[in-house]
Amino acid sequence: MTFYSLIDDLRTFATQHPQLQSFAFGPTEEVDLAKKGQDEYPLLYAVPGSVVIDRGEMQITLDLIVAQPYFDETREEALMQMLQIMGDVIAFATQSTNQTNGLPYSILSEPPFSCEPFLVRFDNALIGWGCSMVFGSDHVNNFCLAL
Repeated sequence: MTFYSLIDDLRTFATQHPQLQSFAFGPTEEVDLAKKGQDEYPLLYAVPGSVVIDRGEMQITLDLIVAQPYFDETREEALMQMLQIMGDVIAFATQSTNQTNGLPYSILSEPPFSCEPFLVRFDNALIGWGCSMVFGSDHVNNFCLAL
């Protein structure tokens, strides 16, 4: 698995999702730095976590965030909408990676998935949900491949 292929598949998922408007990747502190326009929300944001490299396997942890700016709608409505999208992200991760579809990785996290809400977070007052997932793939510890 390449880290890039995992991120690229999440980007493709976000592009094809009927409600998500954009995808971004980076540290949590930068979720709102771009100050995206209102038309780019809701967004799927991937935060890199730890990577465990073992004999024959690599595990990558990603914290996934689904968020939108908090406007005039009720907090409950905004959270419900973001939770529905997070459910779609979880379904994509579990169903598409655990089927024989040629993807170079699988999801190692098992249900139930714990999703954490956040209310009015970051400089542009985002509201949404976060969920941590661990993806894995075969890995060959071969010095020659690193050259």
